[in-house]
Amino acid sequence: MSKGLLFGLAVLFVLPAGLAFADGVSGDARLRWEYFSPDTALGTGDNFFGLRTRLNFDYAAGDGVSASASVQDSRLLGDGTGAAAMSVTQAYVSVDNLGSMPVGGFLDGWSMDVGRMHVPSVGGNRVINHDDWGNAGPASYDGFHLAGGFGEASVDWTWMTTRSPGGGSGTSQNTWGFGVDLPGMADMDASVYWWNADAAAGSGLDAASTFGFEVSNDSLVDNVSISFGYATQGGDAATNITRGGTLTSLGASYGMDGALTDVSVSWSAASGDDGATAGENEAWGEVAGGDAHGVHGISDLTADTDVEDLTISAGVNALEGIDLTVSFISLTAEQSGDDIGTELDVVASWQCGEAMDFSAGLYSYSDDTGTGTDETGMYIQMGVSFGG
Repeated sequence: MSKGLLFGLAVLFVLPAGLAFADGVSGDARLRWEYFSPDTALGTGDNFFGLRTRLNFDYAAGDGVSASASVQDSRLLGDGTGAAAMSVTQAYVSVDNLGSMPVGGFLDGWSMDVGRMHVPSVGGNRVINHDDWGNAGPASYDGFHLAGGFGEASVDWTWMTTRSPGGGSGTSQNTWGFGVDLPGMADMDASVYWWNADAAAGSGLDAASTFGFEVSNDSLVDNVSISFGYATQGGDAATNITRGGTLTSLGASYGMDGALTDVSVSWSAASGDDGATAGENEAWGEVAGGDAHGVHGISDLTADTDVEDLTISAGVNALEGIDLTVSFISLTAEQSGDDIGTELDVVASWQCGEAMDFSAGLYSYSDDTGTGTDETGMYIQMGVSFGG
């Protein structure tokens, strides 16, 4: 048994036991083994363990004011190992009801968080990627978040500064936006969002605005759920090119009783640049966080731009407490219509009590471009949480 696996298992079992009774302290630890063939993951090895450990500290000051902080350690063990990284991923102050503050009467029912927090998920992680999958994730930002409501609608507004991998060393980007959730509107659940990102001259980052909406319904037909989403972008790229990407998605699922629990079909199109219009780039691009895991199959081999994705999935209750999902993904280029590849995924997950969970995934990717390579891979993951 490798030293990396032994170390990871020791963290998963010893740390929660040692902190189980610490007041105001909670946390989680996650150990994941990944294997790739051919080696495309890290460049120095095709199998490794990723270990992420997080401690959360919460303090209630009274009168609806509280403080929270999270310290995270992430490291790779085995082939392709790198230096461990420890960071403060969250450190913020919360006010549950701004209306209780001396000058906040007009904001009664609204809450506010100020400080360093985890980046939100927007548009199924395809607009802003929360990135909980990454060994060093989720991504964090410095800023504030306001949340409240008007009648049945809930509203949130966020301003954040993030360090973006798209720019130079130490480059930051200011991003702000709002979201509105409208439950039960005409028997549909709807949400609308708008996000704007700016960048300093010479930063190598794009300035862009993104507007989108999503609607879903699970009551029109018994056991059937349908959804539709659309987002469009504008703004200027770092190279002084006008952006104009779009993201469209459609989905439907049918739920059943028995061993076969559901069948779903989804289609999405992330636009690509047509290359024909000077000064314009029609390619879709995320506002923050980069490509999300599992959008085009768990291999994460296909970028979320200039791609159409047709996915057919089936959920299976294989054994008591074990959920199994089998997916077939067909990928084509949005602009040319040329085949990119196909992928077959099998993902299993199960919960062991309230504090422990397991998951495993297996994929086989077949390249259809003639210039790429086929790949198979798998992962096995175990997570432990503790505290309240």
